[in-house]
Amino acid sequence: MLEAQIGGQTDAGFRIVGFYEDGSPGDPLSAFIPNHLATLAEKP
Repeated sequence: MLEAQIGGQTDAGFRIVGFYEDGSPGDPLSAFIPNHLATLAEKP
């Protein structure tokens, strides 16, 4: 899923210039892996 999301952005000609991961307070899964992410992409 992440590969398709970021790969789609780069395939469309965007350049990834930032990446952020975060978890949800109180979510047991967040103790092990981040469950939210965001990319910052720009079209050159």
